[in-house]
Amino acid sequence: MWGKAKKEDKLAAARKRAAAKSMKGAKKPDPRIAKLKKEKGLGKKNEDDVKPTHFDITVFNKSFKRYVACHGELRS
Repeated sequence: MWGKAKKEDKLAAARKRAAAKSMKGAKKPDPRIAKLKKEKGLGKKNEDDVKPTHFDITVFNKSFKRYVACHGELRS
C-alpha cells in the first residue's frame, strides 16, 4: 500500500505541474479589445438570443377554449 500511495502522490504532482504549465501559456484578454466591444455593444446579449425559461400557456388556452366553444358556422 505504501508504494501505491507514493505513486499516486507522484502522479498528482505531475498533473499539478502540467496544469500550471498549460495556464502559463494562456492568453490574457486585451483590454483595448474589451473597450471596443463595450463601445459597440457587442458584449451584451440580446433578449431575442436568450432561451426562455418558461412559457405562459394561459393566453393560448383561453383563446383555444373560445374557439372550441363557438359553432362551426361562426368559425367559417
